[in-house]
Amino acid sequence: GLVVDVGDGGVLALPVQQGYVMSHLMRRNEFGGAEVTDRLRTLLVEKQISLFKNRHYEIARRMKESHCFVSQDPEAEAEGRGRGSLSPPSSSLFPLGEVLSNGISEVEVGAEAWMAPEALFDPGGTEGRDDEGIPSLVAGVLKSLAIDTRGDLMKSVVLT
Repeated sequence: GLVVDVGDGGVLALPVQQGYVMSHLMRRNEFGGAEVTDRLRTLLVEKQISLFKNRHYEIARRMKESHCFVSQDPEAEAEGRGRGSLSPPSSSLFPLGEVLSNGISEVEVGAEAWMAPEALFDPGGTEGRDDEGIPSLVAGVLKSLAIDTRGDLMKSVVLT
């Protein structure tokens, strides 16, 4: 099978065949959950919400974990007809736990909920990044395997 692990510090694609980890074929990037949190903070600036002080990182992380999702159809999300557009506005409110300097105490999370994690699939679209996205990592692992083993590997993909 293929293990795709998205962690705080990066994404790892690791093939496993007949119970053996093929670590020599592993592919990894350095764009993970921490960078998604940073991306969310950057997107929120457009709403005049600045969470860039050190104490705000935990707020942004909790917001990411409770509201963000990976869209199956980012184009539909961008056009306002995806999963995120179906959520009632009240469910997208996130209490900050403090009042920011501009008087804001809660944030309505909108398109940021899918836009931030979308960077996992194309980190190169994030300023200053040239990491491979999840599709490129998986494709790289598959290309490194013998053609006759690729199908079996793709029958069992574990996402963590």
